[in-house]
Amino acid sequence: MKIRIHYTTQLKMALGFDSEEVDVPPASTLLDLLQKLKEMHPGKLKQYILNAQGEFQPSVLLCVGDKHVGRDLSVPLQDGEEVTLLSVISGG
Repeated sequence: MKIRIHYTTQLKMALGFDSEEVDVPPASTLLDLLQKLKEMHPGKLKQYILNAQGEFQPSVLLCVGDKHVGRDLSVPLQDGEEVTLLSVISGG
């Protein structure tokens, strides 16, 4: 099934583009998608999405459609779903 990924801020800058379409197997979850993205872009996204232990980085917010899903990576995805990865910017 096809999932449309939207990247913002640091993620967009790291990749050099703001969106892409990714094929994932049926019944995939957000975790499955993030692991696939890590494989597709190992050098550029590794530090932003999942750490070396496969744990989700707390500096990234996830939205499926228009809904913020928090830290729940078990959210199932549907064909044609849009997922937004937003890296949090801090500073003063």
